[in-house]
Amino acid sequence: MFINQTRAQGDTHWIIVENICSYGCGLDVNGDGSLPGAVNGYPTVTDPAGHVFISLHSYLDNPILWTYTGADAYARGYYDTVLAGIAKTGWPALNTEGGADAFVGVGGPNATLTGSAGYSNITLRFIQTLTNLYDSASTRIGYTWWTAGDWTNTPGAGSLGALQCNSKPQGWGCLLKNKPIPPTEPPKPPPLVTYTLSFEGYDYDGAGEETLRLNSNSLATLPISNSPMNAGLYRTFTLNITSFIVQGNNTLTFTHTKWDCGMVDGTKNVTITDPTGKVIFSDPALRPLSCTQSITYTFTIKSTSPTVAIPAALNFTTSPALAQTGTPTATSGQTFLISSKSVTTSPTTPYRAFSFQGTLATRP
Repeated sequence: MFINQTRAQGDTHWIIVENICSYGCGLDVNGDGSLPGAVNGYPTVTDPAGHVFISLHSYLDNPILWTYTGADAYARGYYDTVLAGIAKTGWPALNTEGGADAFVGVGGPNATLTGSAGYSNITLRFIQTLTNLYDSASTRIGYTWWTAGDWTNTPGAGSLGALQCNSKPQGWGCLLKNKPIPPTEPPKPPPLVTYTLSFEGYDYDGAGEETLRLNSNSLATLPISNSPMNAGLYRTFTLNITSFIVQGNNTLTFTHTKWDCGMVDGTKNVTITDPTGKVIFSDPALRPLSCTQSITYTFTIKSTSPTVAIPAALNFTTSPALAQTGTPTATSGQTFLISSKSVTTSPTTPYRAFSFQGTLATRP
């Protein structure tokens, strides 16, 4: 009834359901949850929010022997009851009370500290053993131990109760050892999703001479400054194109500025990689780039995978179509392809290459 009313009000907080043996029951001889019959003391409840803990209060009430061995056995009895309760109810456990309170029966040891926050060496052994068992469970079992508060009648405890570490002797909470909870690492940021374009540009030497656009968005103007050292040479450029990638068809264009029109530049070895580093588009061919020639590449991004490339032969167009301009190799004599012919110049001759309808000229 309580759970249903609470959930009906929109409250989804966790609710703790107590074993009736926490307050004394007739389900086992000890009547306190330390024997197997106590598992039947857990109420059967349902919760549409799925936020229920079961709990069992745990004290050393009536051991067979007031010895460390007896204390260990008693702690094991509580632990077994909690495990059985988890298995029976399907709920996790958060035991809301337990401790080393010196409820000393006949033949019990003298209390090290008296009062409601007190303890004896045997009851301290009991709660330490139970703590060890809960901490070492395959799925760690939660607990809160009793007591801390200014109302305790333990000498010197003050407002800290069992956590008073300045009393003599110290409160038992200062002596208890528990297994530290490993620090929670902050969630790692998702890996950066990066699409990368790389290519070799020939004679990219004038500031802003070449303009790259991706899906009509300005991607880059290259080079970013006058670069006479690039004249007549290939230089590799790498760009992050992630911001302008779209699902479906993507269009990449290279255009040449309207100056230095007597020179035909070139672009080759165009490669696009997806966030995994996989090559999704590659066109090794040399493509001429000039005032009258632009280059267009297309590639496709699927919605569920980084990408699937269209064959390179379908991904390239030029406008207008002129004879392809050749370019020099890096270490050999300068070889230029003009239509189907090749011409080789001396490898030591400085050059600037340009093409006019199938003719080749060099200038120093």
